Amino acid sequence: MLALLFAVFAFHLKLKKVPDEKTISHFASFMSRSFEVMNKIAPECQFTLLTGEKINLSDIVGKKCIVINFFATWCEPCKREIPSLNKFYEKLSKMNVFMVGVSSEKMAVIEKFLEENKINFHVAVDDGEIEKKFAIEVYPTTVVIDGDGKIVAYITGAIYNPEATLEPKVKSAVAMIQSGKGISKEQFLKQSKIQSPYGLKYQETKRGLTEQEKRIAKQIYCPRGCGKNLIECDCSMCREAIEEMKEEMKKCTSEKEIVKKINTRYCSVKDD
Repeated sequence: MLALLFAVFAFHLKLKKVPDEKTISHFASFMSRSFEVMNKIAPECQFTLLTGEKINLSDIVGKKCIVINFFATWCEPCKREIPSLNKFYEKLSKMNVFMVGVSSEKMAVIEKFLEENKINFHVAVDDGEIEKKFAIEVYPTTVVIDGDGKIVAYITGAIYNPEATLEPKVKSAVAMIQSGKGISKEQFLKQSKIQSPYGLKYQETKRGLTEQEKRIAKQIYCPRGCGKNLIECDCSMCREAIEEMKEEMKKCTSEKEIVKKINTRYCSVKDD
C-alpha cells in the first residue's frame, strides 16, 4: 500500500508542472501588493460612468461601502466572474453599497462588450488614472473600501464565491456606516493625501530606459488595446511589457523581432 501511494505521488509530481522562478515572482508580487494596501486609506479618484455622470470617491466614502471591480474586455476570467458579481450586487443593492466596474479601454469597446456581457452594477471608463492609483497590474482585481475609507479587500483573480470573499467585508462596512461611524469627506481627503500614492513603479521604469529601449518601446502597443505605445500610455500593464522587452534585448533579439514578438503576445497586432 505504501509503495502504491508513493508511486501515485511520484507520478503526480512528474505530471504537475513546477512553476519557474519568474512565475513564482510574478504571483508573489500580486500577493505582496495586496498586503501593502490592506487597511490603508484609499486614494481619491473620480469615476466617469458610461452615462456621463461623474462621481468622486470622497462624495460617497463613509456613506456607502464601495466595491470596485477592475476588468478588461479581452479578459476571459473577467467575463466568467460577471454572473457571480451580478447576483452578489442584486442581493446587496438595497443596502448602502456602491459597486462599479472600471475599464481603461475605449468607451465604444466597453459598450460593445456590455452588449454580450450584461453587468448589472455601474460601469465607469478610466483614462488609466484610477488604475494607476490602485496599482492595478492584473485583471480582474476587486477592491472593497469600508466606512473608514480603508481598503479591506484587494482580490486579484476571478471571484466565483462573493458570498465568502466579499459579503462579510461589505456587510461589516455597511454596519459601520449605519451606526454613524463612517468617515467624513473632509477627514477622508486629509488622510488620503497623507498616504503614499500607489502604482508609480512603472513610471520609475520608464525614466530609467536607455535611448534604445525607448526607441523599441515606442513601437510596442499598450497591452490594454488603447492604441498608444508603451511610452505614451500610463497603464500599469505597460510595466510588464517593458520588462519583457528588456529580457528579449538581453537575448540579443533584433529590435524588429522584439516589437513583433511582444505585440503579438499581447494580441496588440496579428501575427502575419
